[in-house]
Amino acid sequence: DIIVKGCEFVQMRDEIYLLLIMQLTNNFNAVSVARVWQVICMCVYYFLPTSMLGPFLQHYLIYIRDTKKKAVVDYANYCLELLHKSDRNDNVLVPSVVDVETYSERPPILVTIYLVDGTV
Repeated sequence: DIIVKGCEFVQMRDEIYLLLIMQLTNNFNAVSVARVWQVICMCVYYFLPTSMLGPFLQHYLIYIRDTKKKAVVDYANYCLELLHKSDRNDNVLVPSVVDVETYSERPPILVTIYLVDGTV
């Protein structure tokens, strides 16, 4: 439901990101933290923060990447990769319930593939 609201209402996007970050603050429940990170990854995939929040979100993700443990670092790296795609526009399709369930069962992984000619 949060993803759908963010896709439909641009003015709510930053608020959604901030609420999710607040859910991570001083949260020591590993299952809860993983679920919040999954939602953040879906948010970044389906809609970007506004230009006002974007730099702050990027800084937060870099901080997490540099100071936290492996699983959380993977989520932060995935989000940073999506944010750095300069030619990316917001997706126009709102995710279905099946998309969200599939994402929750199998979160994305970040892989760099090097071709024989040395390109990435």
